[in-house]
Amino acid sequence: METEQKLIIFKIMALSVPILILFGICEASLRLWGPKYHQFNNSSAEYYSNPREYFVPLRSEGTSVIYGLNYVHTSEGYRASSVIDVMQKKNNVLGLGDSFTFGRGVRYEDIYLTKLEWVCA
Repeated sequence: METEQKLIIFKIMALSVPILILFGICEASLRLWGPKYHQFNNSSAEYYSNPREYFVPLRSEGTSVIYGLNYVHTSEGYRASSVIDVMQKKNNVLGLGDSFTFGRGVRYEDIYLTKLEWVCA
């Protein structure tokens, strides 16, 4: 019974490993030579679809519309709302971190630091 199980596992592995290698080769090919949205880039705030209508159109590339958010920054380089002046608020919250803190791909009103400022107000 054990030899039958080992044989079945070997057959599954013999079929799945080449398929995974083929997918890896296809992925690498698309990243290196494929369309721009498959290539390695730092455009994590740009999207080629907008199914929930959360983003706004940023620009057009041929027949494709690129969606995203327009970020507003203060003169010091901090992210700010287009509606609220950061220097006039009573409570300012400083958050140190990465793209989660910045709210990459998220409206200013929806990032957790802004919600924290509203709670502290």
